[in-house]
Amino acid sequence: MSLGESEGARSAGGLELKWIGDGAWCAVDGSFPEGDARRLIAYVECRRADVEVVWVHRAARPGRFATLREAWHALEDDVARRRSVEPDIAPPELAPTDLRDAEPAVA
Repeated sequence: MSLGESEGARSAGGLELKWIGDGAWCAVDGSFPEGDARRLIAYVECRRADVEVVWVHRAARPGRFATLREAWHALEDDVARRRSVEPDIAPPELAPTDLRDAEPAVA
């Protein structure tokens, strides 16, 4: 995967890389609207020897990857994991129905 100036990438799962400068991108979950803080996932920077991913939405050490493609796969995995273990952060169209607010059935 090679991304040049002013280019970005998008996956079917909603992950997007937004170019912000020389060798740097913001990884965002494109299924959230602009301005929603949950949209920002990580800051990605291509360095001389590796690609660094600084996670924004969770407390974790920066990830280091040999290639941008490896970093992309880690970002995709993270988006999928967030949606599976934290359904309350999923966009409304992907979130499971919350049955706690449902009216009780009358017998």
